[in-house]
Amino acid sequence: MTADEIMNTKVSELLKQDTIWFYLLNRIGVEDKGYITPCWLMEYNGDSEYALMPNSRRKFGSRAHQVAYHIWKGERVQGCQIHHLCGQTYCINPDHLEEVTPTQHAKYRQSRT
Repeated sequence: MTADEIMNTKVSELLKQDTIWFYLLNRIGVEDKGYITPCWLMEYNGDSEYALMPNSRRKFGSRAHQVAYHIWKGERVQGCQIHHLCGQTYCINPDHLEEVTPTQHAKYRQSRT
């Protein structure tokens, strides 16, 4: 499902599919941060570098972008990480999330500094 399809889906349909979708979409602000499409930024929730999900550590991982990736793109390959193409760690737009190896992720991070 693309970002446009998700944003155009009725809230009632999202609730039928999964309450986590509703939780995520109810806590974002859509903002242009200079990437190809706008970022979906989760509300700030603490001192973490990443947006965090409450009570989700066992099933998905505590970071909202990992939960979003799992819901909208599926299971990650074991050992892979989720990279923010837009560079915004609070972004959960599935079009901005890419599965990468730890080596690829390190190279992306180095190229930004």
